[in-house]
Amino acid sequence: MSGRTRVLGVVALAVVMIPASSCRTAAVGSRCVGTGFGVNGRWVMVCRNHHWNRWATSTQVAALLARLHEGPSADGLQVEHIIVRNGARQLPTTVYLPSTPGPWPLVVFAHGYNSTPARYDPMLRTWARAGFEVAAPASPGQAAGLGPLNRAGLDNQPGDLSATITTMISNGSAIQGRIAVVGHSDGGSAVAAMALTREHHDPRIAAYLVLAGALGGLRGSDGPINDGPLLAMVGDADEYGNRSQTRRVYDTAQAPRAFVASPGGRHIDPFINSSAQGATVRAEIVDFLQGALNNAGWDRLREDAARGGLPLLTDGLPDAVPIATTTTTTQTTTTTAPATPDTSTTTLP
Repeated sequence: MSGRTRVLGVVALAVVMIPASSCRTAAVGSRCVGTGFGVNGRWVMVCRNHHWNRWATSTQVAALLARLHEGPSADGLQVEHIIVRNGARQLPTTVYLPSTPGPWPLVVFAHGYNSTPARYDPMLRTWARAGFEVAAPASPGQAAGLGPLNRAGLDNQPGDLSATITTMISNGSAIQGRIAVVGHSDGGSAVAAMALTREHHDPRIAAYLVLAGALGGLRGSDGPINDGPLLAMVGDADEYGNRSQTRRVYDTAQAPRAFVASPGGRHIDPFINSSAQGATVRAEIVDFLQGALNNAGWDRLREDAARGGLPLLTDGLPDAVPIATTTTTTQTTTTTAPATPDTSTTTLP
């Protein structure tokens, strides 16, 4: 278990034990002293800026404690649970670490509305098994079981992803210059905003993946400014009608870009189910990440799409894309020049 997880364990234990021993209640907004913890019904409260604030539900804290001591899973991955801070926002974050030595290229994932990172576990594990560190924060206002839901608060989710990037870089586990953000549904809309609006842009991001997301729902309209490859992916039978919205993300983005519509796929099933098509969809995402973050080229992306019957539209995907790779031991930067872009496309139905 890493140092950051051990620290979290001490903090979380204090959250549970202090209220139980002192039996103090804490009204939201009332004054408090120090940085202690309290309770308010099912909420564990934290004293911040001399006022009581909601921190997490007692159920979440208990679940966190139960999972803190996870060892390596059957697939060789280490799973950690940390708290990322985005200003006053507390983000319970699940981190998947590959079985290979780090640091690793980083993938930060944004979940959908009224959902949790845990729902996407099959997909997140696929990325980690492919050699990517995966960090999936739960965003208050968007996450199920993390306080009141508030769709209007979607504007906060890009900042949550940026705060997670900062945390993972500061931990020394992520390779700067090799960072992707992926989002599903409303989380995909947050990623689209990071790619296509100046208000939410984060220059540390090298690739964007929008899964069943839309262009809209967040402030900002100045763009496009995606300065790395973008993949837009959706089921063509999305029950919320997101196919056209996700295609619009692709149409708005700058090259290099790709679009995949999974035949018969619904809103979330193609990304997490155990079907052959689900496996192909997840393989396509890994292929895109390998091409964007590891200079692996794009032939595998095209081959897996053809093999799995996925219509693939590409624009400007070269054989390799330039990425800046920072080595933590030598602090040197190497840039690989791109090959001649392949501008061929496959016409979608």
